[in-house]
Amino acid sequence: MDGRALWGFGLSGVLFVLLVMVCGCASTSSTARASNTALGNLHIVQSGALDATQPLALGARMGMEHHAWLTDDTGDRVARVLSAFEEEPMPIEYFARERLRRSGFRVIAVPIEQVMDVHAALPPLLTWRREWGGQLTAWTELLRGRTIGERQRLIVDGQEMIMPAGTPRIIARCWVAPTPGGAVMRTEIGVQIHEASRRDPARAMYDPAAALTLQEQGRVLDAVTFRADLLPTHAIFIVSGSSDADWSAFAHAPVDDPTMHGEADAEESPEAAKKPDFEVLSGGDVIVPDAFGPSIEGTTELGVFMLSGLDRSYRPIKAVFVLIPRVPAQYTLLP
Repeated sequence: MDGRALWGFGLSGVLFVLLVMVCGCASTSSTARASNTALGNLHIVQSGALDATQPLALGARMGMEHHAWLTDDTGDRVARVLSAFEEEPMPIEYFARERLRRSGFRVIAVPIEQVMDVHAALPPLLTWRREWGGQLTAWTELLRGRTIGERQRLIVDGQEMIMPAGTPRIIARCWVAPTPGGAVMRTEIGVQIHEASRRDPARAMYDPAAALTLQEQGRVLDAVTFRADLLPTHAIFIVSGSSDADWSAFAHAPVDDPTMHGEADAEESPEAAKKPDFEVLSGGDVIVPDAFGPSIEGTTELGVFMLSGLDRSYRPIKAVFVLIPRVPAQYTLLP
């Protein structure tokens, strides 16, 4: 083959590749799509059909994975789905769970093989954020809530508190630790008020040494901070729930109970039901004003204020936050 033929063949190949790229970019489908993103030596998989029993980061053996999305809570949908797992073994001590409940949070352990069943029963409304955190040896922000106004009153551990202006956020640190029963993800979870008065991005930009550490950015609320040794057999779901709400009435409703779906769901064709109408993300905020509606007025519990809202149609929605510990079967510390 002479040089002109080779040049012509190469040009045709380039044009074909460009055509494929343009066609691919022209797609405006909002259904979940798969992609691979390199992160150091890891490959982060973003796929709507992810099997939660496998790590999000291919090749990773240990670390924390965390997911977040907004879902429809019409008819107490979130409580009806998650109450089925209230009897699952919980690695968090009873008194810590009670403090969380009195603060408007519900923490539920779900068997890892049923995580995607719960995800299907509580589908994302707009986005599904999935991140690989690895071992977080320093306090790290995982989820931001809605903004708090100056001197707003919120209930924490059953007590009314006056809050500074800022943004409540879930923070965590975790690492793999050996125990006589096997390896666990030793985890500390807390809620911090990221205070507006302590933010000075301009100062930090020109003087990195002046940047505040996470712990200096606001008060960490002791009442909603807990420690737990998480097992790889279960994922931890954190959602909002009023302290006086009784979930026991829903405890035996199956995850696929058709009454959990609204009338609009029943009218969908089987083809439409197979196409999830959300975008898969690997970062960014989930709780944003445009999606989460107006701030809740009056005194309410911190978890309810932080993780509950209304959409543009005043339909109740909730944020679902999930921790998935990835722990190796064998783990020992070197002498």
